[in-house]
Amino acid sequence: MCLEACEDPTSPGVWWRDDTEWKQYDVSKAAAIERGIADGASRVDLGSVSSLKYTGGARYVVDLCTMKQINLGSNYTRDVKIIKVPGTSVTAPAADYKSVQEELRACGESIRSLKDIVLKLGSELLAVKSQIAENEAKRVKADAATANQVAFLKSGCAPAISRSSVREGRSHSPESFYSTHCSSDYFSAPVAAWRHD
Repeated sequence: MCLEACEDPTSPGVWWRDDTEWKQYDVSKAAAIERGIADGASRVDLGSVSSLKYTGGARYVVDLCTMKQINLGSNYTRDVKIIKVPGTSVTAPAADYKSVQEELRACGESIRSLKDIVLKLGSELLAVKSQIAENEAKRVKADAATANQVAFLKSGCAPAISRSSVREGRSHSPESFYSTHCSSDYFSAPVAAWRHD
């Protein structure tokens, strides 16, 4: 237990005795102890707690029946006290402002990290959306070109390519051929568009 005499705490909160002094649990550990009492639990696992002896922290549980903090590695016990706010049934950590600030700062860092991740994902999503729109525009343009070619061929006016034009290396695009050879005064019937040398 205590190696030296020390005064009992007087401020509201959840306290544990660290050999020569009483220390207040941080907000989350104090809340876990109070929640355990309210739920009728016999023990609460606090995880790692730093002490004078274990500055790097050791794993502790609080026995809620005996109000002792127990080191799971050594079975060493320390007293635990809960001091309520006068006239209420709740504890209010006394000036544990630094601990609350640290927890809020850690939450803020987590929120900033999440915000950065969301922004990055949003940028990547916009890039993918833009690529999809570009691909869709290309597909629509290709479909329109194919539909125009099909309509041109169905009109009965197919390009006539003579052997002489092939020998001379001339090419006929469907549009130029149609404008030259498929006017109503050039052929009386669409079938006449097919000519052979």
